[in-house]
Amino acid sequence: MRYQLPKDKIVDVIPALFAEKNIQFEDPQAVWCALKDYVNAPPIKVKGKTKQADFPDALIINKAKRYGQINNIKVQPIYTFDKAAQEIEGTEEP
Repeated sequence: MRYQLPKDKIVDVIPALFAEKNIQFEDPQAVWCALKDYVNAPPIKVKGKTKQADFPDALIINKAKRYGQINNIKVQPIYTFDKAAQEIEGTEEP
């Protein structure tokens, strides 16, 4: 089952989760960066439809970036087939 929340609700919920003292994130920096990329993702046309990078794609990309930073290894470019996600800095088409 796929859950669909409007973008504005996702943007509101992430900071609320950070405010909850009983919730801990594996990598808070990656989540914040993903939220920033998600909010700033430009809309693009793909096969006649307007798309934007979604939050899960932004999170995967930012987790990969953080892995590289933490482990001092180069992980860029990060490859994705998702045209909208390719608008996030550091990504490329395979």
